[in-house]
Amino acid sequence: MEEQELNNIKINMAELKNDISYIKDALVENKAQHKEIMSKIDHLGDTFQGKIQDKADQKEVMIKFSDYVTKESFTTIQRIVYGLSGAILLAFVYALIDGVIKR
Repeated sequence: MEEQELNNIKINMAELKNDISYIKDALVENKAQHKEIMSKIDHLGDTFQGKIQDKADQKEVMIKFSDYVTKESFTTIQRIVYGLSGAILLAFVYALIDGVIKR
């Protein structure tokens, strides 16, 4: 009986040793993955900081050149479009009223 228990203990110890080895290997792999992820996060942070700086520079440039660039409005075309839109709307309202009154 004691020899059987001793063999069971040896088997359990071998299994524990195998499990500990597996855990150590996984820990080493996790450390490597952690370093890789941290380097990606650092790179992403640097890229993001660069993009923020680019946007700030772009805004600065837009402010400097806003005096030189203007938007030309075509008042003649604007009046024609508004007039045609008004005429179409007026015709629609007239047709609607005419249809309601006749019925």
